[in-house]
Amino acid sequence: MKKLVLIFAVTSLSLLTFVSCGKSNDSKNVKQQAPPPAPAPEQNGAPVPAADNLGLDSTANPSVAKGPGSAAKRPGGISSGEADMNSTDSSQSSTSSLGKKTSVSDLKFDEAEAVTTGGQLKGLSYTSAGRDGLMAAFKSKSKSVSPEQQTLNQKLAQAIVSAKLNRIATTGEVFIQLTLNEFEKYQTYKIKAIPDGLKMKLVSAAKTGDLEFQGGFLKCTDLDGGCENAYVKIKMSGAYTRIIFRSSFADSHFGIYKNEQLALNLKFDLWKSYVLNSTSNAATNRKIDYVQVSSFEVLNGKSGMGALLTTYDQNMLGLSIPLVAVNKGSVGSIPVAKLAQISKNYDLAILPNTYSQKLSEAINNVQLIANNGLGQLRMILSFSADIQDSKIFMTLSRIQKPTISISDLQKFEAAIPNF
Repeated sequence: MKKLVLIFAVTSLSLLTFVSCGKSNDSKNVKQQAPPPAPAPEQNGAPVPAADNLGLDSTANPSVAKGPGSAAKRPGGISSGEADMNSTDSSQSSTSSLGKKTSVSDLKFDEAEAVTTGGQLKGLSYTSAGRDGLMAAFKSKSKSVSPEQQTLNQKLAQAIVSAKLNRIATTGEVFIQLTLNEFEKYQTYKIKAIPDGLKMKLVSAAKTGDLEFQGGFLKCTDLDGGCENAYVKIKMSGAYTRIIFRSSFADSHFGIYKNEQLALNLKFDLWKSYVLNSTSNAATNRKIDYVQVSSFEVLNGKSGMGALLTTYDQNMLGLSIPLVAVNKGSVGSIPVAKLAQISKNYDLAILPNTYSQKLSEAINNVQLIANNGLGQLRMILSFSADIQDSKIFMTLSRIQKPTISISDLQKFEAAIPNF
């Protein structure tokens, strides 16, 4: 017999709870649903999230929690409240890059193919992390040059291992840091961005590699005049590359899978308490404060995202997520790295010495299981080596600001002198 207690769906085998953290207001009434008949398939020992309504297991009679939280302090802050998972009420929404409202039910991973950069990794495709159409426009434009130039450009793109847009808060300076694989040896290039009219001019600041930096520019694309979304065009030793940078807060949604047949797992229980405290807005500082993400996308090359989760009691989790998906569809099972020093790799401001790694250390491993190439990702957090042990699903959705239209960017680039 199944019993619904608050937001829990209990069976004789497992406890599966689904909660969301966003930036809007919802009621705090729990709505019961009739239990569906068929069990869901499993991945990593837990029910696989479905493609619709948060992708959470339909057999467990789940509900979603969502409502107000720290949104006044930070966009995408943790929120609380409970509502029917299938509700389409407009209050369950956040602002997208197009200035429209996106319902929780829009968190879907059922597209035929994710938005890709053109780069490949062992049969997987690197993806974008936004819905502004910028990567698709750059891919189309990259084919307008000669085949010889395309080959040069692709070789440069494929050599770039990582890219970071680094904004120095104390001085206002902006740098681009690139890491390239040159003949099986990692080399770094530090490039400074200097204000230059409607763009920023790029100049070489330091390097360890042999490639010649031959010019470039950085263009901020936020409509409000900010630079959380930007891209660069760079020329090195006769080859060109473009890199898109995105930095924002993110809404977070959690699914809790509890295997009641296994022994108590204190690390899982620790995480569960933070999630439930957050979504119920409990009177404690043992709850999630915010999630911030930062990503890079190299045209015809690699892409990656850093995610920083912090709590009110000064805990943090830093993740380095390879933005990849299978060639057809957006689901896979890809290892995600935990980083204690996340700000070294991504444009995420954190003072690691002031934050505890307790929540990070409680996690045995993280797997990316869905990525639609639009800035929405789903991961499984595991807390032991036992594949059947309890797990937590975490879905992140970038809060995307309005950005410059593709046509306006094309007009801007048409006025840029060749270099």
